[in-house]
Amino acid sequence: KAYMASDTCADARRVSVPTLVLHGEKDQVVPLAWAQTLATLIPSARLHIIKGGPHGLLFKSDEARHTAINFLKQLDHPKNP
Repeated sequence: KAYMASDTCADARRVSVPTLVLHGEKDQVVPLAWAQTLATLIPSARLHIIKGGPHGLLFKSDEARHTAINFLKQLDHPKNP
């Protein structure tokens, strides 16, 4: 509940890594507008909205899990020596 009462806009603007903002269209806990704002504030963010998705997407949505995994796979990681 702490993050619901905190303004993290300044922090979001400082995020400098590729970021996936994943949000359920039907989330009744966190408003969709907050996800849209967050994705706008983070310079490297990509917003993905799961149609009909509820709160707690990673536990409840195969699409959300696949989207998150694919996002991570697409990141350009340096090769280990």
